[in-house]
Amino acid sequence: ECVDSLLLPILLDTTTTTTTHDCHNNHKVIKSDVSKLQPSLYEEPSQPQCDLITKVIKSSSMIPLDCIPHFVSGLVCGIHTNSSVNENNTSTNDTTTTTTLTTTAKKYMIWTDVTLPILTACFNRKPILSDDVIISLCYEIERYVSYSKTTAAIATVTKSVKFSAMFHAFVTKYGAQIKGLSRGDSDGGGGTNDGRGSSNSGGVGGDVDGSRLISILQESAKQLKIFMGKTILSVLKKL
Repeated sequence: ECVDSLLLPILLDTTTTTTTHDCHNNHKVIKSDVSKLQPSLYEEPSQPQCDLITKVIKSSSMIPLDCIPHFVSGLVCGIHTNSSVNENNTSTNDTTTTTTLTTTAKKYMIWTDVTLPILTACFNRKPILSDDVIISLCYEIERYVSYSKTTAAIATVTKSVKFSAMFHAFVTKYGAQIKGLSRGDSDGGGGTNDGRGSSNSGGVGGDVDGSRLISILQESAKQLKIFMGKTILSVLKKL
């Protein structure tokens, strides 16, 4: 309950309004979802807020391990929210009527140096993540690195220690699952690297190319401008 009512609302971007893709196809970003990649359009949570949430995530006594998969899914894949606006309409006989317009928005967490340590802390707890979330994370990493080539607002991604730390934690904790998805295994290759099974909804489906996961992560790691890029590449080559 605290995840949905407290943690996620603090971190999710209120400017994102796209509703056209779910977690499984989260890598298919449409033009109207550009705010998902532009911190300049994002009211970023404060450093103290993120530090506190990171501390909560790290503590098994504050948040149980089985709550973290839902939390990560909300951060990466987004959550739907509904909002209603009342609009007054005046008819020809001066009778005023009220029309309620309801819109559905999808909110995400924007990846910045302030928010990324939260994901890193989640990965280090090694929760069991679904195949859909793993796939979305792979494409999200690729997207941020690729987008940084053309957008000055997040050009620092490839030089960010926080981004590289999150990237490294992801591939070291979930390498077996990424490898399994790349091979087309329906069970995600056995879940996390500590031997636990994955929690999924039937493996990779639709038009998601699971065989590309390792290659897109390798290409993304090559774009990093700091030493951790080579370390991440080394981990990926061993998969």
